[in-house]
Amino acid sequence: MLQGWLFGVDQRIPEFHIVEPGTGQRVAVTCNGESEDVVSAHGPAARNCRFSQRYQVGFTAESLSHLELHVVTAQGVDVWKDALTGALGNEAVHHTFGLFMEAIESMAPGCVVEIGARARSGITRRHLIPSQHKYLGVDIRDGENVDLVLDAHQLSSKIEAASVDALFCFSVFEHLAMPWKVALEINKVLKVGGVGFIMTHQSWPVHDAPWDYWRFADQSWKALFNRQTGFALLDAKMSDPAYIVPRIATPERLFDEQAGGFLQSAAFFQKTSETTLSWDVSLDDLESGEYPA
Repeated sequence: MLQGWLFGVDQRIPEFHIVEPGTGQRVAVTCNGESEDVVSAHGPAARNCRFSQRYQVGFTAESLSHLELHVVTAQGVDVWKDALTGALGNEAVHHTFGLFMEAIESMAPGCVVEIGARARSGITRRHLIPSQHKYLGVDIRDGENVDLVLDAHQLSSKIEAASVDALFCFSVFEHLAMPWKVALEINKVLKVGGVGFIMTHQSWPVHDAPWDYWRFADQSWKALFNRQTGFALLDAKMSDPAYIVPRIATPERLFDEQAGGFLQSAAFFQKTSETTLSWDVSLDDLESGEYPA
């Protein structure tokens, strides 16, 4: 869904296009909605400047922050680069990951661990890690880009204590039966001063069931990364606003943009001390079965 308003002060803008620079794919948008509220603030030039259209497009998540606006006027086409970054609302998690990357780029050579490294969707992030570091790809199943097969709930069983300088994962924490136990395991393997980044979901359809356990708001991270667990939470954000749409829309379930959610949630943290906390429960106790291939 794309909605908002756009107008020219000195000239009419009949349409504009959203364009993905890499592929040239474009989506045309026409401004034709009544906008008296905008007129009251900006004058007659803003009449009929509103648009509200729904699309299904092939833009990738990575390309969204680089989409361009091509604005058509009588004089030609104006190109606004990266103009939708804020409007799309996906910059917050990117900013949090940027803090993590800045931290590891300034580090002395060390070890960087990725949990959930298997290229299950064809995505790998080994190339993102600065060359001075050793990258270790960990996953619960073997596969492309996996260096060590290991359950995240048992990181310290195969990774030496206080041997890791940085650790990160994407779209993993929603699949962890006991994320609080994994936080304690991260504390065991990270060096004091080491940093971590986690991206997961605040809202997302159920997937990889039955191994789909949790959703995380930005405030959730305080419960996992705090003084008692041996961490300082440096940044926590949600991004990619989403509508929550019920299949059966009864009056009490008519959610709108005022009661939506966010697709992404992320945390950036640093180990500040060891912790004495423990959680002596294994996945075998939960009878979770094998993670889907």
